[in-house]
Amino acid sequence: MSASKAPHGAHPMPGPHGDDPASFHQALLEAVPLSLVYLDDDYRYLYANQSYARLTGLVVAEVLGRSLSEVIGENAFARALPYFRRARAGETVSFRNAVHYPGRPPVQVTLQVTVAPHPVGAGTLLGFLVTLADVTAEQQMELERRALRDRIDLFTRQLVAQETVFAVAHDLNQPLYSAGALCAAAGRMLDKQYPLHQVAGTIARANEALRRASASIDRLVDAYRDMERVAPLVESDLNHICCLALDQHYSGKLFPGQAVQMALAPEPLPVRVSALAIERVILNLLRNAAEAVGQADEAQTEAQTEARAGAPLLAVTSHRQGGFARLCVVDGGPGVPPAQQAGLFEPLEYSDKPLGQGVGLSICRKLIERHDGRIWHEPRAQGSAFCFELPLAS
Repeated sequence: MSASKAPHGAHPMPGPHGDDPASFHQALLEAVPLSLVYLDDDYRYLYANQSYARLTGLVVAEVLGRSLSEVIGENAFARALPYFRRARAGETVSFRNAVHYPGRPPVQVTLQVTVAPHPVGAGTLLGFLVTLADVTAEQQMELERRALRDRIDLFTRQLVAQETVFAVAHDLNQPLYSAGALCAAAGRMLDKQYPLHQVAGTIARANEALRRASASIDRLVDAYRDMERVAPLVESDLNHICCLALDQHYSGKLFPGQAVQMALAPEPLPVRVSALAIERVILNLLRNAAEAVGQADEAQTEAQTEARAGAPLLAVTSHRQGGFARLCVVDGGPGVPPAQQAGLFEPLEYSDKPLGQGVGLSICRKLIERHDGRIWHEPRAQGSAFCFELPLAS
């Protein structure tokens, strides 16, 4: 049978290796600057292009057949798994993930990942097509912009607070001085046996001055509440907020030697919150936990080291609990002495941070309670767990 001819005016697309479509498609995939990976439905590598090898420092032949969790690590896989489950249900999803590749040399990058399902027939999944782009520099710029925005916000609040205090101090000074002078005058009038109605009139004027002072204090309290008001609430996934906090934990190189074990809920946990406020809570709990673990490492004996071997030093878990989303930060530190547990979330009650906690916990409680949630401490056999719950969005 003779080969079919191309339509008049059209030219058959030449392949790099003659007319072999498979070779041509392979050459196209290798020429794409985007990193491409194909996984089977068990998350095992069936294909990776050379762009992926350059990104990760891995040799393609050495990753084929291996599982995704084995290549990118259990923590990164745990963060990605909820998105792969959505892709398994037929959705194309995109997310960011911080991955440490044990390549040559080792590489830690923040990736923008897109996962598209490859179905064959109704209800049957062949695998996943995954594209990856390195957004490490972009992520770092975002973190720096966020830190700058936070510093500007803090400076603005401090400036407003300073101006408010000065204004209220001025407003308080005059009525308090008047009230004091009037009370002193009333006392002298009583000593000289002035008519009681005249004394009562002087005391009434003093009371009016105190009322003005009270109104000034109310204005100060209102201004303070305005400064503490959280940002507008929007529906967000608590797991996603947690991953953003972990990005800061790692990208900021706060505790570079400590890994965090992830056990997040497989499904999204929608909550109506100020995402930045909840992110600050999680980051504060992570910092406290990491400091507690660091102090435990310095203080523990060799026997304690052996007893703790194999246990995760830092872990983050999340799950649904009734109508709430619950998140816990668990550490393998020395724990909190029973005598100090009752005042953990009170301002200035636990401010010397001997075990990695501090006044930040009182701020965490305020932020969580403003979202109609609650936060608490759970002592563990080794270390502590700090958990909070937020109402699930309807």
